[in-house]
Amino acid sequence: MFLEYSNYKTTRSNFDNKIELSNLLKKYEEKNKDLENSLVTLKLAFNNIKEGILAINKSDNKITYANESFGVITSFPGTTNGRFYWEVIRDASVLKGIEKVLSFNEPLEIEVSSTLATQVNHYYKIIPSDSFIIVILEDKTLIKKTERIRTDFIANISHELKNPLTAILGFLEILKDEEINEMERIKYTRIVYRNVERLIRMIENLLFLSSIEGGNHVSKTSISIKDLIDETVELYKNKITEKNIDLIVDISNDLPHVQANEFQLKQVFINLLDNAIKYTSNNGKIKIKTYNERDYVRVDFCDTGVGIPTNEKDRVFERFYKVDKSRVKNNSGAGLGLSIIKHIIESMNGKIEVHSELGKGSTFSVLIPINFTQT
Repeated sequence: MFLEYSNYKTTRSNFDNKIELSNLLKKYEEKNKDLENSLVTLKLAFNNIKEGILAINKSDNKITYANESFGVITSFPGTTNGRFYWEVIRDASVLKGIEKVLSFNEPLEIEVSSTLATQVNHYYKIIPSDSFIIVILEDKTLIKKTERIRTDFIANISHELKNPLTAILGFLEILKDEEINEMERIKYTRIVYRNVERLIRMIENLLFLSSIEGGNHVSKTSISIKDLIDETVELYKNKITEKNIDLIVDISNDLPHVQANEFQLKQVFINLLDNAIKYTSNNGKIKIKTYNERDYVRVDFCDTGVGIPTNEKDRVFERFYKVDKSRVKNNSGAGLGLSIIKHIIESMNGKIEVHSELGKGSTFSVLIPINFTQT
């Protein structure tokens, strides 16, 4: 009887142990599942932030995790996990920084600027933990580019405003002299007047550009591209005749009207024709041709002017950008025209393209949406 009871107790104890073990395994599985879910959530969170995150295992110097942003910022092809960190990070200063953090277990910050034309700026934070080195990478290229543009803008506007102001002050001083004759007085007065006009035009262009960039609402009407081109050509008839330029206007018969702001679109055509005349030599050719391209009307302004070097084509739409003075006689503009054009066209969801060959001429193409909806 005692033996039977003893066996019963042993069996019951084993059964209880199995239940306890089963409960423990169940709890472990639940915790493990929670941990896996947390890791998935964490990875999703890391993959949705713009900064690059890299985790390096201290024991073997291998990467255990890298988010998507790290691969995008560094342009590293393929998988990073399981690789030695020096296979992924190539910059010598960052590698030295990681080695220093591994040795002294102190956080470090490093800024890396490339000397390439792209001018890439990366900012690294290297943080040690018990088992890992965490590298946080921030792409500051756009911030630095914005700072450079702002600095260049201030320098350029100061220079552009200073030139006509200096001329005005200089010639006003000469006009004070009572001994100059009437012909000289008229000559210097005209120079002052031209420089005042230049200042006013520059300020108006800057205010107009600022208005476009600010996204101010503009009224839209149904516009005939043909009528707008004809009006623009009429404004420049005298200049075209003076330079004996052969102007060809080829407008499609089936050209639809576009919904746009008439004043702004006219500014686009005026600036493009003005540029074509300015950079085309005497006896040259200018052609204005239109195309009906599905949702767009395309207008090409082609000239046989000086052309644009390949390495400068991307810069022609920057504020205050001007071609080399040695390649054109009259280069007195402030370099705001093409910048204004780009902003106007983009504000109406259109496109502008430039094709050019140095010494042979340029073609500026504007694509204007037929049904422009302001966003």
